[in-house]
Amino acid sequence: MKKLTDYLQELGLTEIEAVLYHGLLEIGPTTIMELAEHTGIKRITVHFNIKNLIEKGLVAQTIQGSRRQITAESPEKLEYLIEQKENKIKRIRSDFSVIMQNISDNLSYTKTGENIQVRYYEGKKAVQSVYREILTAKKIYAFANFNLIQTIFPENPDLFQKAIEDDPEKQIWDIFEATKETRKHMLETDKRHHFCFFPPNVSFSDFDFLIFDNSVAMIYLHPDKPYVIVSHSSAMAAGLRAIHSIVWRVLSGKSY
Repeated sequence: MKKLTDYLQELGLTEIEAVLYHGLLEIGPTTIMELAEHTGIKRITVHFNIKNLIEKGLVAQTIQGSRRQITAESPEKLEYLIEQKENKIKRIRSDFSVIMQNISDNLSYTKTGENIQVRYYEGKKAVQSVYREILTAKKIYAFANFNLIQTIFPENPDLFQKAIEDDPEKQIWDIFEATKETRKHMLETDKRHHFCFFPPNVSFSDFDFLIFDNSVAMIYLHPDKPYVIVSHSSAMAAGLRAIHSIVWRVLSGKSY
């Protein structure tokens, strides 16, 4: 049987937001410090996520003198999250024909003679060199299995973080599987490394898909024999970027 926090995450709350809202329902009006002690979550993390819950209309705050208290709004307010999801789907549907036309136009360009170049590399060192090539791009869009990447290429999280720190114009949009390890890591990353998650019950593949410049990289995350196929095609990159944009808007409710 699903826990309440699982349902809350399906409605769009992060794992930490779900735990905090559940905690407030359990103990009633309280302070940030007391909620942190009750849930075992760091005070600064509680403070940050409570602000998000206030914006979502699920938490209210009162101030009496110098004492600030927070309290969970009625669970009936959760229906608002469902309405938000329905509105997001309506917006996506309204834009879908335009996006699909954009994809179609780009694919038709391929048919008229774009010279597509494909490269293939095998082995950890070769794949790692492609990751470094990808990180020279200013904008990167990806569907990624963070846990698997970290297992096979443990240096990648630091590599990506350093690339963002070294280039103030670089931005990355990652769509991840919703695992505890991924959520914990992404809370500590730079704000220019944007991220959202597939629903908790959705499992991604053993591939890391990255769209950068006018290229697409498909990396097979095999623990012993990883390989990568890099396709240089502006049309293919534009089409997959449009698909990434659709998924991003559905999952996060925001555009790039």
